[in-house]
Amino acid sequence: MLRINPNRPSVAITGATTAAGPLVAYGMLRGWEEGYPVPRLGIAVHPDWRGRGWGRRLLDDTLAWASREGLQRILLDVRRSNDAALALYRGAGFVQTGERRRYYSDPVEDALVLERRLPFSPKIGA
Repeated sequence: MLRINPNRPSVAITGATTAAGPLVAYGMLRGWEEGYPVPRLGIAVHPDWRGRGWGRRLLDDTLAWASREGLQRILLDVRRSNDAALALYRGAGFVQTGERRRYYSDPVEDALVLERRLPFSPKIGA
């Protein structure tokens, strides 16, 4: 479930843990109070846990929460070379709306800017 950080109400966070307890993935929406007119989405999955559906579950949860909260659209940045993330986001209806040259470092790489318009009715756990 997505929760609002009480110390920073502009950040909503969700996470995934295993039965053993470690955090293996997280998703967040942020930006309301940082001056962004549209919230930014961030999802990260630990490399050992990729390819198991964690990213999709967090994305579905985050988009469902955003839709319930009345958000109209969400933006995100993704490395141009991150084929798995691009497939995930495009499969969820995100489309490329721009790019940021040399946005990432280590290694230096362009970011693609993707956008998803809401409302969205995800299949939770799909």
